[in-house]
Amino acid sequence: MGTSIENWEGVTGAIFMGAGGSMPGVWVWIAIAACVVPLIFGAIADRKSR
Repeated sequence: MGTSIENWEGVTGAIFMGAGGSMPGVWVWIAIAACVVPLIFGAIADRKSR
């Protein structure tokens, strides 16, 4: 994970290589779904058990 950056004065552009593409947005929506879907299923299961 080495880098050729020795100081911040010479840094231009994005450090994150995926910046500007569509994949970061796709991964955000996948992460949101991975958090929300289990909550929904848990709420449904909890409602059925009452």
